[in-house]
Amino acid sequence: KILDCYSDPLGWIRQTKDVRDTDKVLSSVIDLGRGFLGQGKERFAVAIDSVSDMLRYTSLSAVASLINNLRSHVQVSCMFWLLHSDLHESRASSVFEYISTIIASLEPENLFWLAQNSHRGKFNVRLKRRNGRVKITHEEFHMEQIGIKFVNHNLLPKVQFNLQLSEKERADRANVILPFEHQGNGESILIYDGRQSLSEGKGEIHYIRDSDDEHPDSDEDPDDDLEI
Repeated sequence: KILDCYSDPLGWIRQTKDVRDTDKVLSSVIDLGRGFLGQGKERFAVAIDSVSDMLRYTSLSAVASLINNLRSHVQVSCMFWLLHSDLHESRASSVFEYISTIIASLEPENLFWLAQNSHRGKFNVRLKRRNGRVKITHEEFHMEQIGIKFVNHNLLPKVQFNLQLSEKERADRANVILPFEHQGNGESILIYDGRQSLSEGKGEIHYIRDSDDEHPDSDEDPDDDLEI
C-alpha cells in the first residue's frame, strides 16, 4: 500500500496528506500499515521515497523525529528511506546516518564518466552492529541489459599470501562452536573440557595448587606466574 504525499505535499486537496504536519503523517502511515495485520501478520515495513522531497517542505528535525517515531513503533519491523545527499548539506546526511543502522550509498566510478552516462559505479555499505562494531563493504557494479552485476572490490594490499577467506572457509568458521558458547539443542551442555555442566542453581569451583608444598591458605606463588 502507498501513502501518496508527493502529488499533494502541502495538503491543498486533502489536509491529511500535508507533509508539514508530521504527526498526521505518522498516524496515516500506522493506520495504512495496520491493514496488513489482519492477514496473519503482526508487523509491517515502511519505505519512504524520498526523504529529500520531504525536506523541501518541512524542517530537518521534524523529518528526523518522524523517522525515529516510525522505527521505534512496536508494529514497524523495519524501515528504509532514500536520500539524495548531493542535494543537501552534509549536516542533513550526518543526521540520517546517525539514526541508521545500515547506510548504502552509490557513487560513480569516475566523475568524468558521470557526464558520459556511464553504467559503472561503486556500491558502499556501512553496517553498525549493536555491540558498537562497524562493518564496511565496497563493491563495483555494472548495469547490463540482463540486470545489475556486482563485483567484489578488494581493498587489501597485493601480497604473496591470501588475506581473505574463501566461501568454504567462511562456512567452516560459521559452524565452529567456541568453548564458551552453550550448545544446547536438546542435549547436555558441555563445558570446555568435555565435562557435563551441573543443573541450574548449582556451581562448582576447581582449584589446582602450584605445588604440593603449598598450604591451603597460602598466598605464595612458587612459579612466579601471578601478580600478587
